[in-house]
Amino acid sequence: MSLNLVVFVGFCLAVIQALSIPYRDISADSLRKIGESCLDEVHLDPTVVSQVLKTGILSQEDKYKKFLVCSYKKQGYLSHDGKRFNYETLDGMLKFLHYTSEELKQLDHCESIRASEPSELVYENLKCILEGLKKIDRMREMRKIEEELENNMIDTGDEVVVD
Repeated sequence: MSLNLVVFVGFCLAVIQALSIPYRDISADSLRKIGESCLDEVHLDPTVVSQVLKTGILSQEDKYKKFLVCSYKKQGYLSHDGKRFNYETLDGMLKFLHYTSEELKQLDHCESIRASEPSELVYENLKCILEGLKKIDRMREMRKIEEELENNMIDTGDEVVVD
């Protein structure tokens, strides 16, 4: 199993479940074992995960969704019955990853996602969380640009007039 798979499993479980878990120590070896176990359980070709890592586009393949369910359950991010995504653990992990409480409000709407199948629940939550984190990152980048512009104006003494 490639390091990318371990990183991906860690990312998905740390983002989505990070995105859903209060930070807890999960070793790379544990993530690898969970990933391998779930690949075997759902008979998923590891190249599907590799492709997701390469492109950043989540696979819509049923086996991939079942892989996510398996991984999340084993890490405690999805209830054992598969009906509830554990968001109460999300804030801890994301705060560990240096997201602020204010920024994390961008994910609040994800908690309302419901689905009749665990695979759809996990998949739709993952999509929502990843979209929210991308939005947060774009907002951070815009703030950084604004700060740089302000600093440049202060340094040069230039005044900006907006009509």
